[in-house]
Amino acid sequence: MQGVPQEIIDRQLVHFDKADPEYGAGVRDALSKISSQKE
Repeated sequence: MQGVPQEIIDRQLVHFDKADPEYGAGVRDALSKISSQKE
C-alpha cells in the first residue's frame, strides 16, 4: 500500500478486521515489517 494515505490504510484495516480478524492481523504484520525495513 505504498503511497496510500495512512487514513485510508487505517480505514481498510477496520474492514479487514470485520471480514476476517486473522487477515487484518496479517496485513498489519506485513505492513509493520515493510515499514521497519525502510528505516
